[in-house]
Amino acid sequence: MKLYDFEVNPYTYKNFKTEQLKNFQSMLKSNIRNFKDIDNPTLEDMEHEYKAEELLPLIEHEIKVRSKDGRDQK
Repeated sequence: MKLYDFEVNPYTYKNFKTEQLKNFQSMLKSNIRNFKDIDNPTLEDMEHEYKAEELLPLIEHEIKVRSKDGRDQK
């Protein structure tokens, strides 16, 4: 999934800096809200929503782990 011109997926999200992850988190939350407002979603819309809903908890968990072990300062 493209977020801020980066390819972010369940295999690469840990490679990004904490500040980038926070930006991705914000964008994904916004995108998920926007998907809910679509009356007649296309298959592509549903696929993007699925990917966002799959990626968001991974990113949120990584942010939380980094804040607890101090890696978010880097």
